[in-house]
Amino acid sequence: MGVALPTVAQPGETTNAVLAEVERGWLLIFSMIVLGLTLAGTGIGQAVLLSVLFGAASACAYGLLGDFSDVLFGFWATAGFILLPVFLLLTWLLTRFAPPASAKLLALQLLLFGIVYPCAAVSTRNASLFTSISRL
Repeated sequence: MGVALPTVAQPGETTNAVLAEVERGWLLIFSMIVLGLTLAGTGIGQAVLLSVLFGAASACAYGLLGDFSDVLFGFWATAGFILLPVFLLLTWLLTRFAPPASAKLLALQLLLFGIVYPCAAVSTRNASLFTSISRL
C-alpha cells in the first residue's frame, strides 16, 4: 500500500491529445465534402477538387497549430489565432462553392469535424470516435 500522487500535466499534452484526433477529423472532413457536394448536385470532378483543396488547407492549419502551440501563446491561444480564422474562412468559401440547399449544413459539418471533434479529445486521454462524438 502506498500513497497515490496526482500526475502533473506535461507540457504539450493538450496539443498531443488534439493532434491525435486530427487524423480522424481530417478524414471525416474530406469524405464529408466529397459525399456532400456530390449528393448536392455538384459535379464529381468539382467535388473531388474542392475536397482536396479544403483538405490541404485544413492540414496546413493543423500543421501550423502543432508547430506554434508550444512556442508562442500556448495551445488555446494559438488555436484561437490560427485554427479558428482558417476554418471560418473555409466555411465561408464552402458556402460560396456549395449549392445553396446544402451549403449551411456542409459548413456546419466542416466546423464540427474540423474544430469541435479534435478539441473534444482534450477532456479524455484515450477518446475514441464514438465517445468523442457522443460527448458533443
